[in-house]
Amino acid sequence: MNQKPIVIIPARFGSKRLPGKPLALIGGKTMIQRVWEQAMGIPGVEAVVVATDNEDIARVIDRCGGHVVVSDTSYESGTDRVADVARVVSEDRLVLNVQGDLPFFCPQVGSVLLNALKDHPEADMATPVLSKRGHTTEFMDPNVVKVAFDLRFRGLYFGRSPIPSDAHDGGYWYKHIGVYAYRNSALQQLANLGQTTLEQAERLEQLRALEHGMHIRCCPVVDDCGQEVNTPEDLKRANHGC
Repeated sequence: MNQKPIVIIPARFGSKRLPGKPLALIGGKTMIQRVWEQAMGIPGVEAVVVATDNEDIARVIDRCGGHVVVSDTSYESGTDRVADVARVVSEDRLVLNVQGDLPFFCPQVGSVLLNALKDHPEADMATPVLSKRGHTTEFMDPNVVKVAFDLRFRGLYFGRSPIPSDAHDGGYWYKHIGVYAYRNSALQQLANLGQTTLEQAERLEQLRALEHGMHIRCCPVVDDCGQEVNTPEDLKRANHGC
């Protein structure tokens, strides 16, 4: 039985802040094509699948020769869409969720997360974190998620406020990058759980996992996967960086 990891990229057309976001052009290519191309660079995976609710997005991936699953089901989150696609594979398969708004995603980051789950069977999921220092614009920005973890790299909390407070004085803090590797059994469990209090307060799904006692392994990386695109201003910055 094939047990190679699979990569799933959720790509919803109806973004509130940037409608049609996956089809936005960055350096002459649609964003979803760029994400797919970057994810294809991850070694050792069985397939890279785009999961979408839009036929135009599907046609872009079809023209690239990629795998795509189209469903008009209304999902509450990208995680739910990824979990639905992953239901057809075994529970012990590793599943990498690469956000469809990361056009500069680094394939090595995906490898780090998948290897972390292979090396640490106690972990349910893994996610990348990037070391930062001092009181920066990012540190104060609620759109930049901060994370705290223990000495064994097990996630303790994810939040939008400054964590920890002493970074104001030049101390270190960790920026969270929204990419996740799961054991499929944990992914299905997470998708079947209702929203939790902390998740609703911070608007961060990973807190649902923590509140239910799931083990999130935080993996330090050196690449921040580039500009995440959520707004028209982000799109301009992404094009400027091409």
